[in-house]
Amino acid sequence: MMKIALDYDQTYSADPYFWQGVIKLAQHAGHEIRIVTARDDRFDRTEPLIHVEQIVPVIYCRGVAKKWHLTHFGDGFVPDIWIDDKPESITTNSSAPPEGLAEWRANRGEAMPETWETLTLGIGRDMERKRAKDQKA
Repeated sequence: MMKIALDYDQTYSADPYFWQGVIKLAQHAGHEIRIVTARDDRFDRTEPLIHVEQIVPVIYCRGVAKKWHLTHFGDGFVPDIWIDDKPESITTNSSAPPEGLAEWRANRGEAMPETWETLTLGIGRDMERKRAKDQKA
């Protein structure tokens, strides 16, 4: 089993439908996949992320280097594979100043795709069917 960390901003969020398929395939193959984001759950847990949490765990690293955060607070989840548009965030803390974060938060313009709920619910149903089948076996 592989442990896979998938970044959120500009990775997952760049094409949620594509990444939903990747998540589904990884889970069906028995791999553990989680969204690992530098975001701060106290300020950046937005509606799209709340929906993602319904099908895959989301780990908020609060600007701390992702690998360090998971090594110390990941409850045993230390990825074998990282998928991230900014690989430096895996080993380096965020250098964003508070003013820059405030501006980013004010202008990030996150919106839910129109069919998001249908997509996530469909994947959730598929996962429940697989779990039920696995339990019978």
